[in-house]
Amino acid sequence: MTIKEIKAVLETPGTIFTAPNSMGEIVEFRCHGDVKYDDEKEDFIPTGIVGSIYKNDTGVKGMNVDRFGPTCVWLYTFDMLSQKSVGKIRYEDVEIVTHGGTTAETLERVRQS
Repeated sequence: MTIKEIKAVLETPGTIFTAPNSMGEIVEFRCHGDVKYDDEKEDFIPTGIVGSIYKNDTGVKGMNVDRFGPTCVWLYTFDMLSQKSVGKIRYEDVEIVTHGGTTAETLERVRQS
């Protein structure tokens, strides 16, 4: 996949991918979509925008998305003492597992057709 294709897939909520962590271990992550409150429906509705990325095994360890840049996704979080931590995941290090519920094999067949 090209860098642009990987970026587009990571901008899709529900995407699962692997990438190395700061210690070089390959970790599985999930892209979570933002929600907003709809006064008319009196409920939260999905925005379709990825607002955070979480480690896929827990759903607890995650970071907010600052921006999707041309070569990497920039992340940030705050600890309980309001100290900001930042990080990034380079697109070239990403391997897509599922694309919003679509397997990587299916995504590859769609791309090639």
